[in-house]
Amino acid sequence: MPSKGISSKNPEMTKLEQFLNSWDQEYRQMRLGLERIQSVLTTLENPEKAYTCILIAGTNGKGSVAHMLESILLEAGYHVGLATSPHLHKINERIRIDGKPAENTLLEKSLEFFEKKNLVQGKVNLYSQEGEKLSWFEKMTALTLESFRQAKIEIAIIEVGLGGRFDATNAIEPTVSVITSVDFDHCEILGNSIFEIAREKAGIMRPQTPVIIGNMADEVRNFLNLTARILKAIPIRPFAPKGNSETFFYRNYEKLKLGLLGEYQLDNAATVIEAITALQEKNFDIPELAIKQGLEKTQVPGRLEKISEKPTIILDVAHNPQAIRSLANFLIKNFPEKKITFLLGMFKEKNVIEVLKTLKPLAAQWVISEVHSSRTVKQEDWKRFLSFDDLKIDAKIFKDPQLALQHAIKLTDEKDLVVATGSFYLVGEIRKEFLK
Repeated sequence: MPSKGISSKNPEMTKLEQFLNSWDQEYRQMRLGLERIQSVLTTLENPEKAYTCILIAGTNGKGSVAHMLESILLEAGYHVGLATSPHLHKINERIRIDGKPAENTLLEKSLEFFEKKNLVQGKVNLYSQEGEKLSWFEKMTALTLESFRQAKIEIAIIEVGLGGRFDATNAIEPTVSVITSVDFDHCEILGNSIFEIAREKAGIMRPQTPVIIGNMADEVRNFLNLTARILKAIPIRPFAPKGNSETFFYRNYEKLKLGLLGEYQLDNAATVIEAITALQEKNFDIPELAIKQGLEKTQVPGRLEKISEKPTIILDVAHNPQAIRSLANFLIKNFPEKKITFLLGMFKEKNVIEVLKTLKPLAAQWVISEVHSSRTVKQEDWKRFLSFDDLKIDAKIFKDPQLALQHAIKLTDEKDLVVATGSFYLVGEIRKEFLK
């Protein structure tokens, strides 16, 4: 399981570790709304105004787009902050400075500034000036934005946590907004129709500000385009690149290559190039070579990541139907002759049945695991899902991901394939073992 705090050699918990120790309650503690975070940012003298901000919302593709943008802007010579969630191993991964996870010393320095501003009580809880306790994600957002200022970054790339309209990250004023995709996920919070979900993500649009609207169903794109015009934002719709991930063309750029696997990343790359173009039009110096090298060098842990051979083991953090469909298409195209053992672990609020139905035609064998979270689908629930008449899947179910992985490897011929997917937590646990 990803670690429960910032790593430290001191056996005593540091001030920072105490501050962040409740991260695993992130989802349960979530409180949508901007008043609390806006109050804290005002007290902190608005760190988010010290740099240019790019805000990225979307059901899928946020992480890939964010990392591509980071890679390009670093190649162009900018000091870049990147905020993503969740993390695979350590909370530091959520706050990246110039391509590397933030150092503890930087985060401690930010926390000291919080204390100076009388926002911290008991070294753990962060409160607005009105006395309201912040949720874990709100605390993390404040810590991120202040740490970016302390690090003197020039451009911040900030991934929305959930939705957009009332997400804590939406307290910033972006120079460019991006909506990568819209599909069904977190329906219990964002709504049960695709247009309700799109409305939440449209909340990151701003008047007179470019908003890149990525590849999605035409009716949703049209809805977002109309919403942008009503809000007086500037909608930009990428078109399909020509070629494939090995070599593709977009706008006036030729012979582009992607460091990330999966043909669906071409759509993400188009979205990225449009966002870069919007920055160029605002006088940011981003040469063609930086775009080419940035795209080619981009790597994102846990996204179609191959970590072993004999058998081949691929990790992918897909955890909703749209992302699982993209994973399935990748496997069909790239491993048509391989027998696939799926190692699956998921959260109970996800569409488990749809995921199982999508992967079933590809599966030679199944191994199921709980994940180390109170949100996990438990063994008894997995048994019920697998027994549904339209599934009837035979699988061994484990409580521990490492034991599940060992079993999956034993089941799989060395010439075939193990695919671990369904949750950041599952992928993080398995990846941690291989990093050892």
